[in-house]
Amino acid sequence: MSSPITKDFRPVSVVIPTWNGGARYLELLRVLETQDIAGGFQLVVIDSGSKDGTREASVKAGALLVDQDQSTFNHGAARNRGIEASSGAVIVLLTQDAVPIGSSFLSNMLKPYKDA
Repeated sequence: MSSPITKDFRPVSVVIPTWNGGARYLELLRVLETQDIAGGFQLVVIDSGSKDGTREASVKAGALLVDQDQSTFNHGAARNRGIEASSGAVIVLLTQDAVPIGSSFLSNMLKPYKDA
């Protein structure tokens, strides 16, 4: 099975601000790679200068990486930058340490939009 993650245009984007996400972030990426979403999704990561391999892991996972200067970081602005870089009509905002349960996380979140 190939990963549903891409940095390319997709109707669904997942935006994650990061800074030295560590093992928990790697776990999050592993769960995102198992998502059963038709057509995949765009992963956008806004990184504030990670030095622990977070940036490299994001790129390896297929993310579109957006740099954010740590000295000017704030949660709202970082998410806004991620949304601006996204292609999705539906955008899911996550944090680097919130690991979804199961491979149906995204498809379940999108069910209400199927009839809209």
